Amino acid sequence: MNETEQNSVEGIPEPINVPEPRLHSSSSSYSNWQRLITESRSVRWAELLALLLLVVLADVTLYQSQGYSGPALYFLLVPVGIGIGAIQRNWNWQTFLVVLLLWIAAVRLAWCGNWLAVVCGIILTGCFSFSLAGGSLYVLEVIRFWGGLWYSSLCGLLVYENWLRTGVSRWVRIPAFVRMLQLVLPPAMGLVFAVIFVLANPDLASWMTHEISMLVKTVNDWLARVVESPRRVLFWLAAGWVSISLLRPLLLAIPSPAVPLESSSATTADNELYPAFRDTLRLLIVLFAGYLCFEFWTMWKGDFPPHFYYAGYAHEGAFWLTVALGLATVLLSLFFRGRMWTDSRLPRLRRLAMIWSLENLLLALAVFNRLFIYIHFNGMTRMRVVGILGTATVVVGLLLVMLKIYRQQNFAWVIRHQLVALAITIFLYGVLPVDAYVMSYNVQQTLRGNLKPSVQIAHHPTSLEGKLMLFPLLHCEDPIVRNGILALLQQTDRELPAVWGDWTLWQGATAAFKSQATAIGLETFPSPDAEAWQRFRDYSFQWY
Repeated sequence: MNETEQNSVEGIPEPINVPEPRLHSSSSSYSNWQRLITESRSVRWAELLALLLLVVLADVTLYQSQGYSGPALYFLLVPVGIGIGAIQRNWNWQTFLVVLLLWIAAVRLAWCGNWLAVVCGIILTGCFSFSLAGGSLYVLEVIRFWGGLWYSSLCGLLVYENWLRTGVSRWVRIPAFVRMLQLVLPPAMGLVFAVIFVLANPDLASWMTHEISMLVKTVNDWLARVVESPRRVLFWLAAGWVSISLLRPLLLAIPSPAVPLESSSATTADNELYPAFRDTLRLLIVLFAGYLCFEFWTMWKGDFPPHFYYAGYAHEGAFWLTVALGLATVLLSLFFRGRMWTDSRLPRLRRLAMIWSLENLLLALAVFNRLFIYIHFNGMTRMRVVGILGTATVVVGLLLVMLKIYRQQNFAWVIRHQLVALAITIFLYGVLPVDAYVMSYNVQQTLRGNLKPSVQIAHHPTSLEGKLMLFPLLHCEDPIVRNGILALLQQTDRELPAVWGDWTLWQGATAAFKSQATAIGLETFPSPDAEAWQRFRDYSFQWY
């Protein structure tokens, strides 16, 4: 048995003779390319089945989708398809965490979808494939995975081609005429004798002719319905291309930043910049202490003059304080790097850095205080939620720098983990019921007699989950607010579909709104005049 036949029996793919690129290539890159192909795991039937299922799933839930429930079902089932056909299945805690986050995004899309949740689902799908293959989930690695998607898919296609060629290699050595007879003769002779037997019975021949014509018509109608346009075929090819990269991802990981080499060295060397770093930290400690006293004296008493500029202190003021926090994070990272780790005076500089870091945490509390002063003044908005999450991300960055100094990590370590914190923040904003929280806060304040937050209801758009929170305002004591909300809810109820035109249009928030409207008999409420909503907007604008 020669080497080719032995490989065919054992299921080992033959090496592929990939033509070497002539331009913009090197011998090392070509060797890596050949190694990726020849060392790839052999193709399993489960992988091909999973590839077909992923393409069908993408067609049903994405191409034919008219609403957010289609992508929701896709993100719910895509881990199952990838898990069935993936060539590597390294199940660990981060893989299960990604699946959980992916299903949270799917629930969000089914409840009240938004485009950010769709983007999060797409990115998490790649994270699941990458983690299942054994990759470490950092933002730069995930970006590199999606950037190398074409490369992974091309390698996968070449592996499939090699597997197919190996499987049919034994047929190639058979003469063409003999091979044709092996394939054609048995079914052809069976068909000939079957037709003869049918023709021998006129009734059976008539029935068979009718059934064949109906079958041909059914197949033609089905093909016309399935392949409705060339765009759908192109979508299938694109879905298959992406699915191959999800089943056979290449771990093009970025090397993990390690502890600086100098930190483990027994020798010490003084850094000539130490005096500059020390004096800078001393000055900043004194400056921050003075400003924090001023900030807490002026902003934490809660006794503001009648014409206090809330927007300026909350928007511009909180922004610049957040800039100060970010600049402090960068400055600390630059101070503690390189030769500073081997300086004999490092413990003293580290103590100064920790004191300044604690002052920065107090400054972060001042930023949160300013945001909540503005929220208490005239209510909650989406952008104020973004401000809270953004400030929290900056605080996480500061904590990471403190951990960096304690563990003597480098700046790249901070950046990698800070990007993960930023990605988690974006995901939380995409999947959390932000509109429900915003409107619930404004409704509660309005019902307590603080009508200022009603301006956020009147002048900021909200999704259906936000409008769900407005039903208690039908009992507001202020008639202008009550009639304005009634006009908004009745108009929303009329615009919502009575029946779903397509299953992908279903949304949990819509069903809940219709149920709530039916339960309280919203349509039986006396309809306010046509100007009720505009009157409410004009009335609430005084607190803008």
